[in-house]
Amino acid sequence: MTREIDFLGSCASAGEYAAILQMIATGQLKLDGMISAVAPLSEGGNWFRRLSESGEQLLKVILLPES
Repeated sequence: MTREIDFLGSCASAGEYAAILQMIATGQLKLDGMISAVAPLSEGGNWFRRLSESGEQLLKVILLPES
């Protein structure tokens, strides 16, 4: 009760995942240049700050779980 957390998320999908994955696999959709960084999940807070506060031209940051 004293540390209650609200978590809100969204997902907008009309079933296009299979088509997009096929486009990536066949080279119709190029992802090079869209990913700005790959970092461990533990650095997520820093990346969210950079994405929201800095004037850097960052597009996508992939956060990977740590083993």
